[in-house]
Amino acid sequence: MVPVPEALLLPVLRRCGESCEAWRGLILWGSVEAALVLTAIGGISLGLLRLFHLLRVIRSQRDTIAQLNERHLGRIVELFGRATSEMPRRSPLSEQLVAASLLKISGKWQRGSGKQKESVTTERVEEFLDGLKLDDGTGEVRIAVKDTLRYWPEQGAEWPASEAPSWATPPPPADEGYTLICVTASEEFLPVGTDLYVIGRLTAPGVVEAQVASATTEETTKRALTAEWLSGWIVAAVSLLLAVWLIDPVLGSWQRYWMTWSGTPLFLAAIVHTLALFLILAASIVALFVTYGLVRIIGTIVVQP
Repeated sequence: MVPVPEALLLPVLRRCGESCEAWRGLILWGSVEAALVLTAIGGISLGLLRLFHLLRVIRSQRDTIAQLNERHLGRIVELFGRATSEMPRRSPLSEQLVAASLLKISGKWQRGSGKQKESVTTERVEEFLDGLKLDDGTGEVRIAVKDTLRYWPEQGAEWPASEAPSWATPPPPADEGYTLICVTASEEFLPVGTDLYVIGRLTAPGVVEAQVASATTEETTKRALTAEWLSGWIVAAVSLLLAVWLIDPVLGSWQRYWMTWSGTPLFLAAIVHTLALFLILAASIVALFVTYGLVRIIGTIVVQP
């Protein structure tokens, strides 16, 4: 008598070669197709959002802070002036006096050796965004930039663990036994006195919730937004064309997969299907992050002098 676990696995074991090949084909083509579709959706969505911001920039009329009053509450305003702060601080990475900054410190940790080596990355974020103000010569307003599209100078650095400065300390992993290998820091910063162009909503007297905050001029901001929405749509168009071109391989891999696994016990099929969906979803999420990163890199390059 065959034991119950082996009896349940028998349909899989008998056809493992053909079944595994069909499963791998489904994962490969399914992941590529899902990644392309999500890339297209992400590119279109990001392009529309940037186009929306661009239209706001084009249609808005430059305001002075002295002109703002209760009639402007809830409305979109366009301001240009100098970045200031009541309590500016010295940025540790750029070593400049900044009105606002966002510092990310990550560390790579390892434990074990050889095939037993394990790696993990931890990250710490330091935000200095609450005290930012804009001074255009006629007055000052507080600029909220926590969830804002920012075009600010950026700087990065990497050190071996033994050479990392004292302020660049990443949090330790939850588990014990790890050794810090290297430290990476990246920073967005806005030096005091820098030109600051802002499109945002006046939410309270003297407070603007920025949608776009750019350490440059209006024209350069327009070019950056244009580059981002065009690149987002170009990526989406290319992804859609590739997705349509790959429909036949995807459908073919699904048919082979269904035929080879149709006799598999229900709980094994559920496990296999869940794993396949997880891998396909992971590929899609990675594609979405890559799309966003690529579009942002293009916009940042346009802003750089």
